[in-house]
Amino acid sequence: MLTVVYNAENILGEGPVWDKYKNRILWVDILNRSIHSYSLEEKKHNEIAVDGYIGAIAVESEDIVIAAIANTVCRINIATGKTDVLKKFDFDKENIRFNDGKCDARGRFWIGTMSINGKGNKGNLYCLDHSTICNKISNVGCSNGIIWSVDNKKLYYIDSAAKRVDVYDFDIESGNILNPHVLIEFSDADGIPDGMTIDTAGTLWIAFWDGWKVEGYDSSSGKLVHTIKMPVARPTSCVFGGKDLNYLFITSAKTELTQKELLHQPLAGSLFMYGPLPNAGCVL
Repeated sequence: MLTVVYNAENILGEGPVWDKYKNRILWVDILNRSIHSYSLEEKKHNEIAVDGYIGAIAVESEDIVIAAIANTVCRINIATGKTDVLKKFDFDKENIRFNDGKCDARGRFWIGTMSINGKGNKGNLYCLDHSTICNKISNVGCSNGIIWSVDNKKLYYIDSAAKRVDVYDFDIESGNILNPHVLIEFSDADGIPDGMTIDTAGTLWIAFWDGWKVEGYDSSSGKLVHTIKMPVARPTSCVFGGKDLNYLFITSAKTELTQKELLHQPLAGSLFMYGPLPNAGCVL
């Protein structure tokens, strides 16, 4: 069953992550430059502002997140707002911004970029390993969903502009990716593939911008196995959460929707929850 967790009215809600320390969901509003949290037990929402477009966050420890902001990766205490810059990236933050990222099982922070105006293949997928930045994939249109297989032998990746899911062989020890091939290609009728997560059965869950849906695909065959119809045109990303990790939390956006369109989707920009599902999500 699909329910509304919180009507956040996000301009560009994105990058949900589950905080196991406090049983809450965290996410970002990229264009509104903010980090959001919602406690399921207390039914309490909190928001903190950051200094720049924020592409993604990852939970490091209790109240501490790693965040990709402007052209820096920072460590933020979301209880106090204290921010420490970990690494500055060498791109023009006036024209390029971060978009979507996650930490792998070894704690490397994988984060992509795109042009702010959404034009051209000006993005990259980077991996930040301690203080070392490695450019993993170049000439990306819109770096988006990224996730690893249950056994950490595959990396799945979405360049939204290419409208497909690519899969790479992944070496967990070195962080190297090799032998890319296309797993799933989408049509214009599907909408644009955006954020992505995976469950313990190996199902890839993908949010479709302008698709009014989130769908599950078998990560081996690429076969469609589940469809969640959404009341908003622009679901953006999803992650598993809850104490048993069997609920799918889904962010959404209302950016660039007309007033007429918003009248037909008043929940645009909300955080949703779907479940319980038969398979739990993987712990990242």
